[in-house]
Amino acid sequence: MQDINAMTDEEFERHMESFSPADNKEDDTNVEEESNVNEDTNTEEESEDTDTEADGQETSVSEEDAEEEESQETEENEETAEDTEQARDSAEETNVVDYKTFYEQVTSDYKANGRVMPGLKNPEDFKTALAMASNYALKTTALKPHLGRIKTLEKAGVTDDELNEMLEFRNRNPEVIKKALKDAGIDPLDIDPEAPVSYTPKNYIVSQTEVAFDEVISTIKDTPEFALTSKVVTEVWDEASKQAMLDNPNLIKGLNEEIQMGRFDTIQGIIEQRKMLGRTNGMSDLAMYQEIATAMDQANISTKPEVTPKTPVQKVQDPAVNEQKKKAGISTKKTSTAVKKYDPTKLSDEEFMKLLDSGAKFI
Repeated sequence: MQDINAMTDEEFERHMESFSPADNKEDDTNVEEESNVNEDTNTEEESEDTDTEADGQETSVSEEDAEEEESQETEENEETAEDTEQARDSAEETNVVDYKTFYEQVTSDYKANGRVMPGLKNPEDFKTALAMASNYALKTTALKPHLGRIKTLEKAGVTDDELNEMLEFRNRNPEVIKKALKDAGIDPLDIDPEAPVSYTPKNYIVSQTEVAFDEVISTIKDTPEFALTSKVVTEVWDEASKQAMLDNPNLIKGLNEEIQMGRFDTIQGIIEQRKMLGRTNGMSDLAMYQEIATAMDQANISTKPEVTPKTPVQKVQDPAVNEQKKKAGISTKKTSTAVKKYDPTKLSDEEFMKLLDSGAKFI
């Protein structure tokens, strides 16, 4: 190895240049290694940071989802509780009883057997009446099939002794048979035991329709309107109406109520007008009455007489004041707002139905 001190400047530079590439390479290698190490380290750190951040994000997302689900469940539970509470409140409101109104209606006077009966105020009396009504309903139901026979005996005027005699005859008591032959004036020798007997019993049993008719009549016969009701059914209305009311006795009760309402005369007047003009269209009196009454109900027409209001006392006006009002252009006359009302009995069917549809007022 040459002595560096003995070298000239040129030799020293060449000597140094011979080492430069190797040093540079080494330096480059070191740089690359350092770079690779740094890059790997940074990559790992970045990867760790990314994983950590991703784990944090996943944890955050999971927590948010859990909180959102919990919030939704809480809201649903609250809504369910509110709905349940509202339904309970609604049911309570529906079941609320106005005890004052209930008491007044239950204890008020009522009609029974054509009479007005005083209402029951004592709770025990009320309970007793309900029990009696329940028992009566059960007994009436059980008795109903036999009412025809009872009515038959009642109408025939059969006494208890006569009924017992008939039952003995049915049991073939010889003494009763002898008595029957004697009472009938029949000589037993005139009876040929071998001769055929042709006998069919006549039906005397009262029908269920007649039983229902008697029941309805018994409930309205004591009312003031019954006399007119009876006359209408038996004399005024046609045979078809009479037969319909005999077949359905409740129609007679309805007619009695119509007379009580006070609109029978009005509707009957329209019926008679239809008959006079030949516009019955083949309908019975009862059918026409039902048609007109239904039309009035739908139009909410009342035929009850209206109370004429009293004429108000006219105040005396000062002439000077009236003169001042005239000069100022103020009218002293009142505008009339009276509504015209029509008399149904003086209208034809067409006029009545047109006015009815237009909402006209009737007397």
